[in-house]
Amino acid sequence: KAPEKYGFDVTPEPVLAYETVPVQGAVDLRVIAECAGTGLDSVQGLNPELRRLATPANRTFEVKVPQGRGPTLKRCLTELPAEKRVTFRTHVVARGQTLASVARLYGAKVADVASANAIEASKAKRLARGTELIIPIPRASVPPPKRSTAAATEVADLTTGRTRIQYRIKPGDTLTAIAARYRATVHELMSWNNLGGSQLAAGDLLTVYTRP
Repeated sequence: KAPEKYGFDVTPEPVLAYETVPVQGAVDLRVIAECAGTGLDSVQGLNPELRRLATPANRTFEVKVPQGRGPTLKRCLTELPAEKRVTFRTHVVARGQTLASVARLYGAKVADVASANAIEASKAKRLARGTELIIPIPRASVPPPKRSTAAATEVADLTTGRTRIQYRIKPGDTLTAIAARYRATVHELMSWNNLGGSQLAAGDLLTVYTRP
């Protein structure tokens, strides 16, 4: 309690001044850092409770940013289209999958997937079935997971004679409800959109092929 008594000269580190900005739903921390004009390390350092690469999906989170960056971040997020807020996909782990196999499925690096999910790659031999992972993707594009020729043929068969639309997901939407609305099945929606699980993020776009 008194390190000076034992010959230690302790100089406390200065507390970094910050301000908070309310952020609704899942937003990529890289996007927040870019909008605020600061580094990702600064955002993660000020918000250590955010172990993954995004703010929580289903609530408002008070994000801390360096002093003076709050108004810039708030203005940027207000003007940013919903589809630009998230630069990752989500994947629900299936039985027997590993970090390497999931990363390979999306053309991502194992180290990037591990970092985004606060997982120590060297210790993650197997992943628990049902675990939801964040899969970082390049800011420039959103490539779909690799699919086999058989899977591509299946999707083509499922879309014959239908009209293609883009549906923007709303809070509370489920695959079951969307499928019922457009006379499709959950399996079809997952095939058309390369979904690894049923988790949906408000603001994302779903490809839907409607029946005439």
